[in-house]
Amino acid sequence: MDQCDKTAKSEFDFLDGQRQNMLDRFERLAQLTIPSVFPDEDYDQQQDQLTDGSTSLGAQGVTHLTNKLMNAMFAPSRPFFRLSLDNAIIQKYVQQLGVEESVITDSLAQGERDAMMELEREGCREALYEGMTHLVEIGNVLMDMSGDELLFTSVRNYVVRRNAKGVPVLIIIRASHRYDDLEDAAKEAYEAAGRTAQYDQEVCT
Repeated sequence: MDQCDKTAKSEFDFLDGQRQNMLDRFERLAQLTIPSVFPDEDYDQQQDQLTDGSTSLGAQGVTHLTNKLMNAMFAPSRPFFRLSLDNAIIQKYVQQLGVEESVITDSLAQGERDAMMELEREGCREALYEGMTHLVEIGNVLMDMSGDELLFTSVRNYVVRRNAKGVPVLIIIRASHRYDDLEDAAKEAYEAAGRTAQYDQEVCT
């Protein structure tokens, strides 16, 4: 058993086993709304078919609320956040740079517009919609902003250990990767464990 199995995998399995009732409840909620958001754990995408809930009342409700949230938080016509500075800081920059106050406020407004353009350029709106759908339907999703892309992970594929105050102290994400996409160090560790990586479907990360 390699180091990944002895640490991340065993911890994931332990925490995952403690929340089975919660996952069963999420599956029932998905069956009543949009099953593809949180299918049964044994669901095989290649062989099994999910019922199309697009015309059900539950699915319509989830879609309606998701669209409402997206329009309220990330409306295409206006920035989804506001850049501002205290008046004292603005006056400090006015004196240091020798410019009008409007130059500072205009620069902040331009930053808001640039952020909106970046949101559209990176194609984040589709990922945000997926995350919002999970929040509306089952009330749980993990948002990862640590890399260059905005990623959302279903509660099925991550576990959290929290301290007594409820602050996360450990997050483990389960993911599947193609062997060719792994870094060289990961490939070496995988092969050192005696696995036939070229034929494995999942790699522990």
